[in-house]
Amino acid sequence: MKTNPKKRLNIAFVCFSSSWGGLEMMLVKLAVALKGRGHSITVVAPAGSPIRAYAEQHGLHSLAVTPRFRYLDFGTARKIARELRTFQIDIVVCGLSRDLSSCVLATKIARRSRLVFFQQMQFGLSKKDLFHRWVYGNLSLWITLTETMKEATARNTTVSTDNIHVIPFGVDINRFRPRRYKRSRSRKQFNLPEEGPIAAVVGRFDPQKGQDVFLRALPSVLKRVPSLHPILVGEETRGEEGYLRTLQELIDTLGLKRRVRILPFTNEIPVLLSAIDLLVIPSHSETFGYIAIEAMAMKVPVIGTNAGGLKEIVDDSVTGLLVPPKNAEALAEAMVRLLKDKPLAKRMVEAARLKVEKRYFFRKNVEELERVLTSITDE
Repeated sequence: MKTNPKKRLNIAFVCFSSSWGGLEMMLVKLAVALKGRGHSITVVAPAGSPIRAYAEQHGLHSLAVTPRFRYLDFGTARKIARELRTFQIDIVVCGLSRDLSSCVLATKIARRSRLVFFQQMQFGLSKKDLFHRWVYGNLSLWITLTETMKEATARNTTVSTDNIHVIPFGVDINRFRPRRYKRSRSRKQFNLPEEGPIAAVVGRFDPQKGQDVFLRALPSVLKRVPSLHPILVGEETRGEEGYLRTLQELIDTLGLKRRVRILPFTNEIPVLLSAIDLLVIPSHSETFGYIAIEAMAMKVPVIGTNAGGLKEIVDDSVTGLLVPPKNAEALAEAMVRLLKDKPLAKRMVEAARLKVEKRYFFRKNVEELERVLTSITDE
């Protein structure tokens, strides 16, 4: 297929989420990166949302749209359609599956723009009914992060595998470079202890993220590594509060109130990672796991669960350790192993950094995205 990589594209990124997690961050991060490569970018998001605020901070044109309905919102579709015509949008990149039907309507009303779905959340239910056939039948491209997600999409939808493209977006390997940060300074910035190893779970406070499994593993770990400082870093999803209180109650029940610290969400992820000795990802099923790639780039040992996309990122016993989900005993053993076996941890982090440089280099990932987006406008 002939493509012109220098072609300037007019692209609209659409996401009606009011949260600020990995999905939202990656979407606007891609928008900023493509703007830096000379493309015209519009971000469509709810008024007052973190997505729109981030877009405006980075000089992106934005349109405030807050849908009244989750699906087939004609009012929202008309607003987007006007934007598509006014700015001659070539491609609409939709970041949430629930927003796709309104985006389909918008492209049909405007009679222009190719529609692309950027899938960052996996699903296991069959979506082959007439409604989803219609929605997915109007997509020009489906982008996933892992081969596992691609296989699940092909199995659960009517989308052809030829129309599904895997791009595993990674990190800025220059920003995530260990020697740029000093451990003592980083710990001081986050008010963390100067001495002793630190094990962290970094991510949204949500039952699926498995922070409770991490907490249940700690009593066993602390018996063998008493100098360990465990921390939880993150925030709750807006409108879905309650799990943090559950975690705090569990901390009290386990007698860990004086041992576990809870830190708020931070944008300074490289600094935080340079301050810790072990990253734990105890998710029940992690779709991708950006934080794993970030830790691997920073040469921080990683323990994840062997469910979902983490299996493609972390090579068990090579670039990190994988344990079964919801298994506090197995997690405790893995934590003790990496905290005590320094030569093993050293070998793993060196291999992990090399893998990130080869597979998860954000600039190269963006260039690949640019090529595939350009290709669908050349068809």
